[in-house]
Amino acid sequence: MSTRSGTTFGIRALFLAMALLMLGNGLQASLIGIRTQLEGFSGFTTGIVMAAYFAGFLGGSFLVPRFVIRVGHIRVFAALASGASAAALAYSISGDPFTWAAMRFITGVCFAGLYVVAESWIHSRATNETRGRLMATYMVTVLGAAGLGQFLLNVSDPAGFELFILTSILISMAVVPVSLARSPAPEFESEHPASLTELAKRSPLGVVAGLLTGASNAAILGMGAVYGITVGMSTFDIALFIAAALAGGVILQWPLGILSDRMPRRAVILGVSIASTATAVVAASQIPASPTMMALAFLYGGFAFSMYSLSISYINDTTPSHEFVGAAAAFLFVSGIGAIAGPLAVSWAMDEVGAEGYWWSLAAFYAPVAGLALYRILIRARYKEQRFVPVPHRTSPVIGSIIEDYEAEPEE
Repeated sequence: MSTRSGTTFGIRALFLAMALLMLGNGLQASLIGIRTQLEGFSGFTTGIVMAAYFAGFLGGSFLVPRFVIRVGHIRVFAALASGASAAALAYSISGDPFTWAAMRFITGVCFAGLYVVAESWIHSRATNETRGRLMATYMVTVLGAAGLGQFLLNVSDPAGFELFILTSILISMAVVPVSLARSPAPEFESEHPASLTELAKRSPLGVVAGLLTGASNAAILGMGAVYGITVGMSTFDIALFIAAALAGGVILQWPLGILSDRMPRRAVILGVSIASTATAVVAASQIPASPTMMALAFLYGGFAFSMYSLSISYINDTTPSHEFVGAAAAFLFVSGIGAIAGPLAVSWAMDEVGAEGYWWSLAAFYAPVAGLALYRILIRARYKEQRFVPVPHRTSPVIGSIIEDYEAEPEE
């Protein structure tokens, strides 16, 4: 078997593993929300239980990279999947909210680590010419499987323990394709994880886009139903509204990923940011639950969910291969901060200006990304105009350093 075919098989095995993981996680997230109500948790207690996941997510983005560097991708993937599987079973043993918060925290740690493993693995196999479409395929897999996981709620009564067992089975089965993959896991030239400071210095646009994309995507999923209730949508309309955004994220991933491989990725980020902002502004004045509103939800979701893969691909275009794990972890940490802040910002805006504050907030998330992308493009163009400047054969270290920094900028 050729190296190329082995590598392709390994990536496909990883995608299959992520699909199984997200089927389980998609089911679990909705199941926990339902069960907190069935268990009689107060609103505040439910909030703590759900927020514990994001706290674990931030912690996992710090802790996991060092383990990946020490023992490798496959072992860490297996360990984290096992931990997430065990946590899923623990909910059925105890109805104590502190136990549930602890399990949500553990789940957040495990899934943050699983994302780090998967995304760094993908980027180690990608080139700058294929990175966008590979990440788009990854996001289609993640979003599609998470969406399908919702339908598994109908397999059994949420009040029982069977759905927790099903969640555990799906997560455990994800270990099988990764463990049997014929392609070896990525190897590192050195143990040098990328810090958040290094990432921000190397790609400020990628970091800002990652932060605000986390805010936007969490707001869509976390506050979309609240917006629907506020404007008087029916339960069916709310489900359709959220489904439209997720469907847009699945369908637009692939064309935008291909586009970003064929033209400067920074320009694609600019275009998507402008389109997201404009879509949200138009949606703010539409009739709720109308066909136009659903179409705009589809478009905004498509642009917003695609921005994640565009941002991390843009960052990794200039990231050395031995820093992929650290870069993935730092990006997830930034995105996680945005995911915590996004719903809070939207809820504040809705309190201040009414239901339309939902859309104005979504517009505000991407306007800064568009501005920074345009600024970086203009600065790059100005540097290109000044590039061919005669210099002495023997130049100073300062000028040499400037030239090196400039050469490190991605050619767009």
